[in-house]
Amino acid sequence: MLSALRSRVFHTRASTKLASRAFASASGTPPPAEGFMQGVATSKFIKATKEECLAHPELASVKNSETQKMNYFTAVNDALATALATDDKAVIFGEDVGFGGVFRCTIGLSEKFGRERVFNMPLTEQGIIG
Repeated sequence: MLSALRSRVFHTRASTKLASRAFASASGTPPPAEGFMQGVATSKFIKATKEECLAHPELASVKNSETQKMNYFTAVNDALATALATDDKAVIFGEDVGFGGVFRCTIGLSEKFGRERVFNMPLTEQGIIG
């Protein structure tokens, strides 16, 4: 009897907790099976194809140029290389960046642009203030 009562109380609490759970949608229903980010299809910022991405007026000069698919850290590395190549005053310094960095985003940059532009910076936990 006591066990059945505990089970009923637990079930009632769990049902109440699930029923009161708020979802991101205005209707209060759970997100669709396609994913949790509703509105991605109508986003002004997230584009699905190369053509949609390059349709922006600021990208008119590169609209017909060659693009390549790359992962996140490769894209960061490529952007850093572009910054170093186009600006002689640009430098990269920090913890282990001369060796490629913790996330490997600066790999190969010190060899390509020189150790005077891509270099490690001494780090001490006691010296970090902020």
